[in-house]
Amino acid sequence: MGTPSLQASEGEGGGEESCPRVKKVMIWTELQASARHVSQIAPSACGATAIINVLLALDYPCTVEEVQASIKTRLRAETAPVVDYLLSRSVAGTTHRDLIDGVTKLSKGTVKAKFFHMFPKRAVQLSRWLAQWISRGGVPLATLNLQVGVAPGQTVPDAWHHQMIFGVGPQGIYLTNPLECVSDSLLGDQLCTDSVLLVRRADVVNRWGQGDKLIRLTQQPDPRWREMNVLGQVVGVLKEQAAPPVVQGRRHLTSHVAIPAAYQSGVTIFMRSDNPHIHTLTQAEELPLLE
Repeated sequence: MGTPSLQASEGEGGGEESCPRVKKVMIWTELQASARHVSQIAPSACGATAIINVLLALDYPCTVEEVQASIKTRLRAETAPVVDYLLSRSVAGTTHRDLIDGVTKLSKGTVKAKFFHMFPKRAVQLSRWLAQWISRGGVPLATLNLQVGVAPGQTVPDAWHHQMIFGVGPQGIYLTNPLECVSDSLLGDQLCTDSVLLVRRADVVNRWGQGDKLIRLTQQPDPRWREMNVLGQVVGVLKEQAAPPVVQGRRHLTSHVAIPAAYQSGVTIFMRSDNPHIHTLTQAEELPLLE
């Protein structure tokens, strides 16, 4: 296979106006990233993949198998009825806490980390803030909602995502898995989102069976299942599906069902414990809210 090229995503990055006053600060050059970075290692394993890239950047030796053993990736219950499927989707993959705990366990404390919430919106210039931590030897990992900032007519992605950040510059912010450069504004929007996941209509209607007790959607320990009226959303989609085709053709069909997500949007900074700036990281406070 050839070496992958680094490109700005359509409508993202690639422009000098993205963040013109930010100097280029890189963990890897684009060429180094093409050679070193690891792409998605397994379904729902973007978190473990991002951690592999973080540890590579920190020169911490480990194998893919060691990372997979330390970071337990929760899978989607693809063949389950709709209620169990939705419950699995809510927690599939990993959270930032899973990643931090996994790295702490794997490295035996040699690598430390701190998560910074980005929702609600923070008073921060993202590229400059990332550049400061990279300059101190930190490696950022973004936990972001790809379902935000989708251009009209484009397909809404199916999940949240974890991506290691390997640099910032005037063109934007450089990410792995996939290798891309995105604008400060778009990444900022994807990093500032409530913990919600959109599940495609087809994934709901195709898993509905008469024996499935939808009322269970109101009986979950997390009150958000009731607050978001997931039961009502699912019933609405199923009613739309059951309508005669002539009626379906006259109305706008619901495209997604919104469910609670276990993930929180933000940035985790990883750093070796022998880094002289480690105290600065561990004592850092949350970023101030934008008033």
